[in-house]
Amino acid sequence: MANVAWTELNVLVGHRNTRVYKWAAVNGGDECLPVPCGGYNDKTVYGWRPTGSSFGGTVTVAGSPDPSKGAYTDTTDTFQTLSDPQGNAISKTANFVEAVLEHAYWIKPVPGTGITLTDFYVVLASSK
Repeated sequence: MANVAWTELNVLVGHRNTRVYKWAAVNGGDECLPVPCGGYNDKTVYGWRPTGSSFGGTVTVAGSPDPSKGAYTDTTDTFQTLSDPQGNAISKTANFVEAVLEHAYWIKPVPGTGITLTDFYVVLASSK
């Protein structure tokens, strides 16, 4: 179990209104530190296991509306599972791409038992 910090990736096109964040080599039980995303209208999440499509467990994508919860504080109390545009919980066991329905201030993957060496991304976009 480890805290997994995100890395902001270099965006070549649309850098003023697009951000891409990555959590790399996440394992079950890791705590992924959340990304601040309150200023972005569109949110898309990706799960990718480079060595195969199955994660070995379930990951959920969670968000929090509370701006006082920083990336380095205990954030578990206000995080709830987010949904796709069809209203289905974003809870996956294999490679995926999903748009996020709800607006959240923070977003993060929550890896379950069995997840091994899986990468997660969030792409944020705004018309600003």
